[in-house]
Amino acid sequence: MSDTPSTGFSIIHPTSSEGQVPP
Repeated sequence: MSDTPSTGFSIIHPTSSEGQVPP
């Protein structure tokens, strides 16, 4: 959870379980 785009990242997948950007 130490990513720079943490803001937009959490919006895409708030679960944060994937750890990777969705297709």
